[in-house]
Amino acid sequence: MSAEFQGLAGFVSEEVLNRRVERWANAGAPDSLAQFVEQFAKNARESFRHIANGNSDPEDAVGELSQWLSSLDVGSLDVLTFQEVHLLRLISEAHPGDTAILFAPLMHHVSLKRGEALFVPAGVVHAYVQGLGLEVMLPSDNVIRAGLTTKHIDVDSFLDVADFSRSPTPHLVNPTGDAQHLTYRDFGPEFRVLALSQGTPDFTVHNPSVCFVEQGEVAVSSQSAQTFRQGETFFSRPNDVISIPGDDTTVWLVSPETP
Repeated sequence: MSAEFQGLAGFVSEEVLNRRVERWANAGAPDSLAQFVEQFAKNARESFRHIANGNSDPEDAVGELSQWLSSLDVGSLDVLTFQEVHLLRLISEAHPGDTAILFAPLMHHVSLKRGEALFVPAGVVHAYVQGLGLEVMLPSDNVIRAGLTTKHIDVDSFLDVADFSRSPTPHLVNPTGDAQHLTYRDFGPEFRVLALSQGTPDFTVHNPSVCFVEQGEVAVSSQSAQTFRQGETFFSRPNDVISIPGDDTTVWLVSPETP
């Protein structure tokens, strides 16, 4: 996956939000942003409905926010504010004029390095902003979009399932193992993710697994030997053996958790 990954996940605490708004105001952020934050604190769901329905007030606020972002001298900012503004600029440039950008100041800004992971529980509002990552979803998952997209937006359905509660931190998942064999587990749902890299001994599959070759190539021995290359996916059965013969190879396996 990419060296860095940027995203949004869940809503920050009131304390964090107030400090964020204060720092941005000191950097010249428009008053309309603080007014929106105050409205959100009173009634999160109705604030979202107001934004998603394309009312003029949010559109004016987005225009003022975009103007501030484009004219801001980032060299004068502290490190944290600089990082936040950089993320906002990425969203604003990718989705100019989209009123859903107003939710970015309210949410956790997640920055992951390669090998780090984030778990998003059902109903938690999130967005992927920049970078390439592996997303694992359970079979019953539904995606309901609310903004920052050219795809279909369903406001009513989103409001039915979205979790607007605030959390102290996003749910980060720490892998165990070493550089050749990382395991991601213990985050709730009963599945695990393995990352196998060059230097891993031949790996025997214990549970049915969906596999993705991120880079390089792997050999799979089952009833017949097969080779899979970068960008390809395959289904692996119990007792299959995965071999990683070359350098700079990584393959990801998603399987049910072992009882």
